[in-house]
Amino acid sequence: MAKTQVDLNNKTILVTGSPGFIGAYLVIRLLREMAGGTVISLDNMNDYYEVTGIHS
Repeated sequence: MAKTQVDLNNKTILVTGSPGFIGAYLVIRLLREMAGGTVISLDNMNDYYEVTGIHS
């Protein structure tokens, strides 16, 4: 399958899950490589998951 180039310059891009590993690196890469435009970072930070680590 051939890769398709998409011009993201001067576009608005929404990244969900941006505090995660993949999302964070995606946002950083977009900010470095875009020549203009906007990156919007969004996540639902709630208390559903334990965030202080694994407890025994």
